[in-house]
Amino acid sequence: MTTHTVRSGPLGPVFALLAALLLAACSSGGGGSDPVAGDPNDPGNPTDPSDPSDPIGEVDSGVPTEKTLTVDGEERSFVIYAPSSTDNKSRKLAGLPAVIIFHGTTQNSDTPFSESGGANQEWLEIAEEEGVVLVAPNGSNLVTGSPDGDMQTWNNCGASPISGQGDDIAFVDALLDALVAAGIDDQRIYTTGGSNGGKFSYRVAIELSSRIAGIAAFSATLEVGAECGTPETPVPTMIVNGTLDPVLMASELSGTLTPQTGTEDTVAFWVQANGANPTPAQAGDLPDTNPDDGSTITRMLYTGQAGSAPVLWYQVNGGGHYIPSQDHDFATASVFIPVFGRQNRDVEGAREAWAFFTTGQ
Repeated sequence: MTTHTVRSGPLGPVFALLAALLLAACSSGGGGSDPVAGDPNDPGNPTDPSDPSDPIGEVDSGVPTEKTLTVDGEERSFVIYAPSSTDNKSRKLAGLPAVIIFHGTTQNSDTPFSESGGANQEWLEIAEEEGVVLVAPNGSNLVTGSPDGDMQTWNNCGASPISGQGDDIAFVDALLDALVAAGIDDQRIYTTGGSNGGKFSYRVAIELSSRIAGIAAFSATLEVGAECGTPETPVPTMIVNGTLDPVLMASELSGTLTPQTGTEDTVAFWVQANGANPTPAQAGDLPDTNPDDGSTITRMLYTGQAGSAPVLWYQVNGGGHYIPSQDHDFATASVFIPVFGRQNRDVEGAREAWAFFTTGQ
């Protein structure tokens, strides 16, 4: 079994993302599977790596563990974390919810569980408190397209230079099959991510809508003219974007190379797709618990009739390209403010997402 190790430092994503943004602004144009072997005398043993009913195999409790799946002849990897309270295979995954965390551009599947994961580290505490299985898949390399690497991205079906070209939907579909086969509750599988990971959460919710119970997208908007289409069934959707996010602002202004909607249009898309009322059922400002962070949050909840799904919009007034967090820093030094803006400190983003997943509001 391969135990998770950190593969990249906290500043790698910063400079690589800068390079991607500069490219957009300057353009004028439009390791093998590793489950622990089971009992050779019991072919139905769920820890047997050859058991097709349980392709994930054994998972250590309380330790991020790397696994692989073969999808269309290509080996794709992911990191899985089972709460330490689950002390044996029969109870480890059975009946538990799962949150799939999609990393951002130039990051990888290690990032959410490392110091460079910023606010995503809060999910580890939620997993232990609530009995949640965490899964962090690895995207494809931004330059080479390889599924094995550290500088990865996701194919969000857009035209921007930070969108990969891999068949990531097929990968996620196979990953969902594996999780369900391992015992995960198929009615409680959620996704989240920031930046490109948030954009890919939109795509997953659109193309695999019947398999996803909710998404929380941070610092992410939809691509204009994306090939994803619209979801077949409503998916509860949480959107958290800063009004002074330099990355989203630069992408929207950069022309045909990175055509994106604005936040308002992204919210409107999901309100319509989910059958919600365009007038929010709830709207108001959250307490400004940290007046020194230079930002506040306006919370708007859109709901509808039976058969619809809610849309929850956190407008981070003055916020930048971050998941809001009270306890987890990411690039908060003043040198990064012109690039990523300011991180809101009034709420813990992951906990707001989990509350939305479990209550729908």
